Amino acid sequence: MIYERYSDGSNHIFCLGLSQYRWVIARRNRGKPQVITSGLRVMVGEPRFSIQEKEMEEGRASQEQSVVQLVLTLRAVRQQDAGVYMCWRRGQKPHPQIFLTVLDPENSEPEQEVASLTGPSTVHYGDSLVLNCTIRPARSTQVSWLRDGNRISLSDPSYGHTFFSSETELTFSIQVASLREDATFSCLLPAAPQSRKDLLVRVPVDSVDALSASPAPDTVQYGQILSLTCSASGHPAQVVWLKDGAILSPSAGRSISQTVVGQGAVQSTVTIQNFDIKDNGQYVCYYGGASRTLLINIEGRLGQLVGLEASPFIQGRPLVFSCRTQYSRDDEEADGLVELSTEQEPHNITRHDLVFSSPSHRHQGTYTCLTHVGQTHITVTMMVLPSLVSPLPPYLEVETGDDLSVSCQATGVPSPQILWLRLDNRGKWSEVSNQKVLFGKAAEPEDSGAYMCTASNSAGKVNATTQVAVVGETFIVIYKVIV
Repeated sequence: MIYERYSDGSNHIFCLGLSQYRWVIARRNRGKPQVITSGLRVMVGEPRFSIQEKEMEEGRASQEQSVVQLVLTLRAVRQQDAGVYMCWRRGQKPHPQIFLTVLDPENSEPEQEVASLTGPSTVHYGDSLVLNCTIRPARSTQVSWLRDGNRISLSDPSYGHTFFSSETELTFSIQVASLREDATFSCLLPAAPQSRKDLLVRVPVDSVDALSASPAPDTVQYGQILSLTCSASGHPAQVVWLKDGAILSPSAGRSISQTVVGQGAVQSTVTIQNFDIKDNGQYVCYYGGASRTLLINIEGRLGQLVGLEASPFIQGRPLVFSCRTQYSRDDEEADGLVELSTEQEPHNITRHDLVFSSPSHRHQGTYTCLTHVGQTHITVTMMVLPSLVSPLPPYLEVETGDDLSVSCQATGVPSPQILWLRLDNRGKWSEVSNQKVLFGKAAEPEDSGAYMCTASNSAGKVNATTQVAVVGETFIVIYKVIV
């Protein structure tokens, strides 16, 4: 159906169809539609209406001999001519339709525009959608639909078109069968291209952006807390966790949480309080149509040499060497030394101990631990605890003014450091000297008190105390001044 308005004021409506088609009008505020023409006959006693055939375009007429254009002409249009004009054939739906608005000649004709373009701003991948374009005022017209700037053909099977009208506005709808990527749809009036509305419809694609573990899969140990964190984006959805193909649910010692961290972005965390052998396996974070996997298998790790350490080598005490391996099998034991004991420790660590119960100078040197996964060395030197060359006197009494000297001599490996301390009035020891000889001067009453000598080195320390008493007559002279 085509609507044209000519310079002589007449209005022409073209209907492309069989000669059996009729022109029908449904006037505003009227009840039953009225038949205007039947074939080439005018059915109303109104000389302003006329009907005629219009020749078909050459080529098309030869293919469709029974098809004609029935041109309905309206002259001297009046207010009562406003309504919906339909080209109709009995037994079929009257479609398409033209909505004719007759304006008051005293008023200027309002400019028609695209008032709005509405529809969803986001859809799921592959979903259909409907967009509605509203035109005001309600005057016969056509709209053009664009997708990303390209015109959508009316014959494109991927789109459907519908039309609704009211007294104040026209609504043109387009149905999109399936949308698989972001697209900008536009509705515009060909007669006024500057009047258009655009709508961006996004198709978020579900994605698992990251899946990580803390501690890392190759460093986590039995007994530790393990956290698996999955970051995903796309349509709002619930993260689903799988372990070895089965859905992972919260349980004793295991919690699962999910938080929204941004628009269309979520973060889900699985926390295992005490990682155990049963927790080994393949973990999957599934979000919508996307997923990521993470394998954690402590049992499958290659053996490694953790290290070699020795207890302090002190004369008279046992000397213990401990060589540790991790993930080593029972047949992969340390060798190269006489191994006295083997003990399993947490995190799949095996401790291999070498013990000398009464070590001497001849045990000094470099020791090597040889394993199937490597070797390591350590050098030890014997240390000797400090000892005093001579004991301190438990009580030392001197006269005031006499020479006062207390000596503290000690031996050991490495050489001991000497420190003298004095007990103050608050019952605390405070440092007074780091020399071997204390005092070495004339005794005074204030020198009386308890003293401690400490001799220390990296092997340990030894203490000795003495009580010093300075005795003798003290004279007090009083001067009297007579004025």
